[in-house]
Amino acid sequence: AVSYRREAAAGYDEWAEVDDGAAVVGDGGEYDGGEYLYGVSSVLCALQTGRRSATRLLLQDSMVLAKRKDAALVRTAERLAAEGGLPVSRVDKHSLNLLTRDRPHQGVVLQAEALGFEPMPLLP
Repeated sequence: AVSYRREAAAGYDEWAEVDDGAAVVGDGGEYDGGEYLYGVSSVLCALQTGRRSATRLLLQDSMVLAKRKDAALVRTAERLAAEGGLPVSRVDKHSLNLLTRDRPHQGVVLQAEALGFEPMPLLP
């Protein structure tokens, strides 16, 4: 299977195609653009502010909310995604680890467009 991984190149994160036989999250196994935000607080902030156009919310399928101190925050993120018409998918931890390059995702990942910035005028 063809998958995509972030590769640090010249100080920038870029997606590189990797054929390693690994299953990837997504429809048809294709990278559909954007960025992956991870962690409960980061995802919740992105959903609340609405500065990015999000594509989907990915939650770890083995997550047991009854055992989590941040269960209310995870439920809030899931509710905001549903209210915004975002598909919410339950996926395995391995897939989330691949998407986040083994960074601490806390079982919550949001696929969204890159955040646009306004250029700063040059200082005199």
